[in-house]
Amino acid sequence: MSCDIRIASPSAIFICAGVNVGLMASTYSLPRLIGLGPAKAMLLTGLPFNTATAQHWGLVTAVHDEDRLLDEALLLARRIASRAPLSVEASKRVADAALAMTAEQAAAMVAGELPKLHASEDHREGVRAFVERRDPVFLRR
Repeated sequence: MSCDIRIASPSAIFICAGVNVGLMASTYSLPRLIGLGPAKAMLLTGLPFNTATAQHWGLVTAVHDEDRLLDEALLLARRIASRAPLSVEASKRVADAALAMTAEQAAAMVAGELPKLHASEDHREGVRAFVERRDPVFLRR
C-alpha cells in the first residue's frame, strides 16, 4: 500500500490478516486508499481477496500475467523516469498531501509549486519538444 502505483498478477491474493491473529493493521491507510466500505470488508473479516476485487476497489491499478509483470513494472518505471523530474516530484508531493487538505489548502499548495515548475528549464524543454514533435530530454533544472 505504500507504493505510488500498485500492479499485480491475476493470481495475487490480498489480505489484511490482523484480526486473524488478534491484531490490526492498515486501519489508517487502507480506508484512505480504497474507501471505508471495501476497507472494512478487508479489515474486519481477515478474508483473502483476489486480484479482480483488489483492482475493482482501487488497491491495484493494473493486472498483468505473471510472465509479463516485471516487464510491465519496468516499462511503467521507465515512463515515469522519462517525465520531467521536478513535475513528477511536485505532483507526488501534492497528491500525497491532498486527502488531508481542504480544496483551498490544495489550491494554495499547487500555487506554491507551479511558479517553480513554470520557471524551470524542464518546462521550457517540454514545450519545445511538444512543438518540435519529439521526446523531451529533461535535466532536472
